[in-house]
Amino acid sequence: MRHTKNILQNCGNLSSASFLFSHERLLEEGIAQCGDSIVMMTMGPGSTIECCLGEF
Repeated sequence: MRHTKNILQNCGNLSSASFLFSHERLLEEGIAQCGDSIVMMTMGPGSTIECCLGEF
């Protein structure tokens, strides 16, 4: 959540693309390890919700 809040404060509402920015920051921190699973969810325009299930 800390990356999501920070991106909203610094970049504004990026809508459904915001999870890509959070993902980038997790990679830069080196917290995620190869093989870790990830679930990301974000609200898009209107009432859409995008979800991403992936692996680092």
